[in-house]
Amino acid sequence: MGLSQTLSGRGYEALTRFTHWLAEIQRLAEREPIAAVRESDPRHGL
Repeated sequence: MGLSQTLSGRGYEALTRFTHWLAEIQRLAEREPIAAVRESDPRHGL
């Protein structure tokens, strides 16, 4: 059995932003691991 869910509206937009952020962190980690850790810290920019 499988579970299927469809997102739209704000949920879809939030998931899309998150996956783009995650991909950017991955690219940054490949180039500059320390900078990636700083960027992924939720306190960054406070």
